[in-house]
Amino acid sequence: MDISKIPGSTDDWPKDTFDMAIIENAIEFIPMESIPESLDGLFDALRPGGEAVVFAYSLEWAAANILSRNNRVSSVAYNWIYGNMGQGHSSGFTLPALRAVVRSAGFLVRKATQIEVGVPVGDDHVGALQNMIVGLKPE
Repeated sequence: MDISKIPGSTDDWPKDTFDMAIIENAIEFIPMESIPESLDGLFDALRPGGEAVVFAYSLEWAAANILSRNNRVSSVAYNWIYGNMGQGHSSGFTLPALRAVVRSAGFLVRKATQIEVGVPVGDDHVGALQNMIVGLKPE
């Protein structure tokens, strides 16, 4: 599935075609008001029984990181909130908020968790958290 089509022409996606879709740290670039339409298109494109795995940067982790550093923003927390590589984020999610938007598109939430990831910073790696939702399109 071509993630560059989110948001926008989800009507062009073939219905009931894909078994799985993985959206990895891309949903943050979709304006909040366009997310329902984009996820509806994703839902329609999946076959019944198909899964959507949605990863989003953890706003909980970023906020806790900033507060624990006496409001000195680490580069990773800054990128988690505002975006990176010259592209700003248009939305952000706590785990409950991500679960809610996936569920509102019609998915049954099979798993909602946070996973630890290592983010390269210079010659080092910083531990951070991502939110992950596995949604199932009902049969």
